[in-house]
Amino acid sequence: MPRQSGQLNYGNASASPAFTVEMFKSSPAPTSCIFLSGGAPMIADLIAGQIQMTINGKSVLLPHIQAGKVRALA
Repeated sequence: MPRQSGQLNYGNASASPAFTVEMFKSSPAPTSCIFLSGGAPMIADLIAGQIQMTINGKSVLLPHIQAGKVRALA
């Protein structure tokens, strides 16, 4: 699915979106799920600003959080 401007684009590397991300769809902000071929492309798109959020494990994202490339919300 192409990235949508004016929407919260979130990355998903599995066949079914994570339940937590699906909860964002009930918010007033328009959302768009971007399906990616794996965790590495998802993190690359997150750092590049192609997607605005994702849910992933701490061990995968911690180096990027510590480097200030991404921000953890929870």
